[in-house]
Amino acid sequence: MKKVVSLVLVSLLLFSTIFFIPQKANADTHACYNENGICRERALNSNQGWIKVTLLLTWCDIVLGRCLWVNAK
Repeated sequence: MKKVVSLVLVSLLLFSTIFFIPQKANADTHACYNENGICRERALNSNQGWIKVTLLLTWCDIVLGRCLWVNAK
C-alpha cells in the first residue's frame, strides 16, 4: 500500500510540474496585478466559509505568481 501511495504522489508531483510550466504570454505585469486585485476582491466578497475563502485567495496568489513568472522571460 505504501508503494501505491508513493507512486501516486510522485505521479501527481510530475503532472503538476508539467501542468504549471508557463506558456509564453503577452500580458504585462500591470495586468497581472490588476487581475490579482479583482480576484482577491471577488474572493473576499463571496459568501463562502473561511476555508473556501482561504483557498480562493491562495489560488489568486498562485495565478499571480504564474503570470509574473511568464512575463519575466
